[in-house]
Amino acid sequence: MWRRSWGDLGYSVGVSVVPLWRSPLVVLLIASAVASRLALAVGSPTPFGYVFDFYHEPIVLYHESGVLPGSYDCWQCYHPPLFTVVGERIYTAGLALSGGDPQWGLRSLALFSTLTSAVFLIFCWLLVGFYIRKESHLRVLLGTALAAPCILFSSFAVESDLLCSTLILIALFGYLKYRRGERRLAWLGLAGVASGLAASTKYSGLIIILVVSLILGVDLIRTRRKSILAHGLLYVSLCAAFGAWSYVDNVREYDRILVGNWAWRHMASEKPKRFYFDDYEFTTFRFGELVELLGPDSPPLPLSEFPAYNQSVFTSLYGQLWTDFSLFSNPARHGLDTGLYPAKRVPLPLVITLLVLGLVPVVLAAVGLITAPARSAEFLPLGGLLVITLAVYLRWVLGFNEWMLKTKYLLPLVPVGLVLVSYGLDACGRLNPSLERGVIGVLWLLVLVAFLYGFCFAVL
Repeated sequence: MWRRSWGDLGYSVGVSVVPLWRSPLVVLLIASAVASRLALAVGSPTPFGYVFDFYHEPIVLYHESGVLPGSYDCWQCYHPPLFTVVGERIYTAGLALSGGDPQWGLRSLALFSTLTSAVFLIFCWLLVGFYIRKESHLRVLLGTALAAPCILFSSFAVESDLLCSTLILIALFGYLKYRRGERRLAWLGLAGVASGLAASTKYSGLIIILVVSLILGVDLIRTRRKSILAHGLLYVSLCAAFGAWSYVDNVREYDRILVGNWAWRHMASEKPKRFYFDDYEFTTFRFGELVELLGPDSPPLPLSEFPAYNQSVFTSLYGQLWTDFSLFSNPARHGLDTGLYPAKRVPLPLVITLLVLGLVPVVLAAVGLITAPARSAEFLPLGGLLVITLAVYLRWVLGFNEWMLKTKYLLPLVPVGLVLVSYGLDACGRLNPSLERGVIGVLWLLVLVAFLYGFCFAVL
């Protein structure tokens, strides 16, 4: 075991982390990721990229009126306004640089997501570096994250999910550095500021505040150190300072902390609260239907009409992880604007290969989750994020009967999944070192196929 510092970031752990500039393979992976994102941006049929919802609408409304839109002024106006405020400045800069062309205002917003995705991936790498001790694991899992289509599509999309997820990972990184005693209050301060900003971006950003607060509470009970209580109060104060203002405004304007669009109001008005358990399948994997949906002969219907997307939970989340689920490649699929995205024909054998190989890290993560309790002390922060995120997401999904199964809502769990895959690889190594090496080889094949899929999607 030896130590490496992470450049000017001052990041140092007692694991074999390979600096980017000293590993030609990692440089090649990063170059491939940059090239795929440039190709995706150049080939985008819309200036706002590849989106489920029109998050640019509140930004444009804010720019035109000079006043933050109310929660009911448009479909996506209900979110906490950090993305709208920051986005308006970027949109204005894009207009100024292009001579007033709104198309370039929107493209500037999409390119902001490209930069955000880079920060997201950097903090995924840094978080994984806290837990993974094998260079062979670090490299292949970095490649997996860089090539994953779900992250690729989010990297050129005017949506706030990626920004919120990035802030959550920054907050988690700051907390883990604090927990390890490195310049403690400075790192806890970073966690508090990032947590507050995450909560100011989307309501789901509140999750990281809950996770860190609960772990601080566990540490306080376990150690009975008064300093932890003081640190916890500092953390919550920073969260409130940077994140509470939009919630206070909600209470003042709407008499409630959380304010939503029509779908939220419909769910909130149901008496008694309804949960659509019967509308979802939690034990099925509709692989054949997923492949058929992505094929050239699939019926021209909205995505919500297909059980593989709208009912089978695993099929839907898995399909969106490794493909576009035809949302951006079939003109009939989008629920808000039919014809928004023209037809694309990625070779179906390539898609099938990707979907088959993509099962390997899923199985490894499942094995890693089984072995994680043996590492409960170190895994507690990631485990807390995993459990609370899935619980909140499940509650959200079950409140509706369509369009809520979206993998992008689970982006903060990417480093958790990567760490669990590494644990799964460790389990393979304990059975047989040759098995571990063979599975790593399959993961490298997955990385190659995923990059090929991304390039084909961008240029075909």
